[in-house]
Amino acid sequence: SIEKATTANFEKVIVKTQEFMVNSINNEWGLFSQSHIDLLPHQLWICKQVLAKWPVNYLVADDVGLGKTIEAGLMIWGLKNSRNIQRILILAPASLVGQWQVRLKKMFDLNFNVYTSSQDGDKINFWDMNTSVIASFNTMSLDRNGRQERFLGSEYQWDLVIVDEAHHMNAEMKTGKTNQYKLFEEMINNDKITSKILFTGTPHRGKDYGFWSLMKLVEPEVFDPTKDNDEQYKMLSEYFIRNNKQNCVDINGKKMFKDLHQHPYKFKYTDKEALFYEEMSDFIETGKAYAQSLEDGRIYQQITLVLIALQKLASSSIAAVCSALETR
Repeated sequence: SIEKATTANFEKVIVKTQEFMVNSINNEWGLFSQSHIDLLPHQLWICKQVLAKWPVNYLVADDVGLGKTIEAGLMIWGLKNSRNIQRILILAPASLVGQWQVRLKKMFDLNFNVYTSSQDGDKINFWDMNTSVIASFNTMSLDRNGRQERFLGSEYQWDLVIVDEAHHMNAEMKTGKTNQYKLFEEMINNDKITSKILFTGTPHRGKDYGFWSLMKLVEPEVFDPTKDNDEQYKMLSEYFIRNNKQNCVDINGKKMFKDLHQHPYKFKYTDKEALFYEEMSDFIETGKAYAQSLEDGRIYQQITLVLIALQKLASSSIAAVCSALETR
């Protein structure tokens, strides 16, 4: 009974602490008068972390479903109140641009203009006339009709740039940098960004080079894929935030998501299946080696794409990959 009483008191302390934090943040930023939603502790904690210093340079790598749009809205309002920022740019995948605009308006009463190529031309510079913009990163990374020259040539800096699904700004040793990466790098090199917040649910996809290249965009003076991993990991917490679903609670301290319970099962290949996967693996490795020997980067990418597709189908089932081979 003593143990239960102690646990109950501890939970009350947690709830009271959260209540104090919420009230404190609201008094400092005036967030809840602007927000039309129920905010959660992890969202407020992230904002507190991000807004504690200026300029802001962070990679936020929350699990999917934890409310990055809400976190972005909180950050924007907090910075508007504490730093009086004016020029804000949000770069998002084309399919999410409208969603960002609607949610920021509905949840935080924030008005953003959506960039379209029809509004931008030689006679009218869209970027000098608009201070709160949401743009498709896909569109901006394709340099057509002088679009990037006008974008990078604007006389004004962006006080805050937010990037959604920042993992598309990827760089690999063999294939180089994506167009999104190159454009953002140009923005940094041309001194167009004061502060930046990059959102991605998949910051590290198994390759250190790609991860440190992404972190280099967050803070070029600290991170670089050519630097020592251990030394960079020591600095990572200063620029990297991650919340996992299993650790997130609501305002009353109750877990928001059920714990994950794993049940391992063991399977064995038949002799024919083992032979198939062995020969398929050899075929894919041989194909990759052949593709890497080619000088034409476009053909290399095409061959690699086919091999990846075959590999994914083979990991699904033999029937799936056989069907694809027969169709092809």
